[in-house]
Amino acid sequence: MKKRLSFRQKIWVSLGVAVAGLAGIAVAASLGLGAVADRLSQTGRATEALRAVADAEIAALTLAAEARRLDAEGVEAFRDRLAAVGADVDRRLAAVGAATGGDLERALDGLRAELEGFVGKLGEWARRQKDLGFGPDEGLRARLAAEEAGLAERLQWFSYLKEAFVGCREAGKNLFLHQDPALAGAFRESLEGLRTKLRQQKMEDFKGDAAETLGEAVGRYGETFERVAEAAAATWSARDAAAAGLDRVRDRAARAKDAVASLVERAGREAEASVHRTRWGVGAAGVGVAAVLLAVLGWIGVGTTRALTRTVDILKDMAEGEG
Repeated sequence: MKKRLSFRQKIWVSLGVAVAGLAGIAVAASLGLGAVADRLSQTGRATEALRAVADAEIAALTLAAEARRLDAEGVEAFRDRLAAVGADVDRRLAAVGAATGGDLERALDGLRAELEGFVGKLGEWARRQKDLGFGPDEGLRARLAAEEAGLAERLQWFSYLKEAFVGCREAGKNLFLHQDPALAGAFRESLEGLRTKLRQQKMEDFKGDAAETLGEAVGRYGETFERVAEAAAATWSARDAAAAGLDRVRDRAARAKDAVASLVERAGREAEASVHRTRWGVGAAGVGVAAVLLAVLGWIGVGTTRALTRTVDILKDMAEGEG
């Protein structure tokens, strides 16, 4: 004989189905909300990356501005600051990149490399500028100015030599006025003209009250100028390299910002899709649970109706038998 469930057992079955359905809905909602939370976390990391990129760009611009106000006394402190700021920004970019990963991490690594190069080039420029001199009375330029003044004093009585010397001095001034290494050629031409006049006037071995001949003084003046011109060319080249490095830092920062924007946009799309899937999943699970509960309740109702019908029939039979 087939065993039938009691009414109480059927109620427990209904409750079990309901609990299982609600658990399924909770799991679906939890998974969906977890996905949304993950996307929001990505957005938060992207925001932190954007701050780090902006700070790196600001640091580079600030260092470049400080370099333009630099003097000889501040070079060493400035180079120490370069190292400290560069290391601090590099650590932050590395940490943010490692936490984010993917295309953004690669973009931040590129920015770190360019920033490191820029800091190195700016430090090289500061060192070279200090050696050359920030003004005509500093560094190698001060030595050239001293030799120029001494030679001018010795040649002031020789008008035929003084004219050629003035050409050398003006060419040297133009070199620094226009900061064009090619202008050093004008100095060399004027210096050769001065040497030619010395030879023509047989003044190369003239000493007067000085310890060295005019030929030796002019030769030393030319050698000092060559050292200054070489140092100036290297300094200006380092300056241009630092300026180009700053441009590359800003370009890399722009790329990193684009990568951040792309990450935020992608995270937003994925979060929206997760919300849609969660709504669909919870809705479908709710419909399923409702359908199952209706079926179970119908099953209970049918079973209960049948039991009541049988009971009524039995009571009728008993009543008729007694009659």
